Amino acid sequence: MARGDENKTVGKNSLSPLEAAPPFCPAVLNTDQQATLSKKRLAKIDRRVAEKEEEFNNIRKNQQRAMGSLGVSL
Repeated sequence: MARGDENKTVGKNSLSPLEAAPPFCPAVLNTDQQATLSKKRLAKIDRRVAEKEEEFNNIRKNQQRAMGSLGVSL
């Protein structure tokens, strides 16, 4: 078998990585889809961080209020 024939046989029998991957695999996503998913993930993380910061600030305010009440009552 000639060298060129071997390459043709291998090429016909093997699948490209995109063809071999299942359709739901992130490797199949194009760059626009990956960018969109990344933006959504970052937005979700930012939202959760903001919620935790707000929760922390509310706890701090309530703690200060409680300490003020305790100081007045003493």
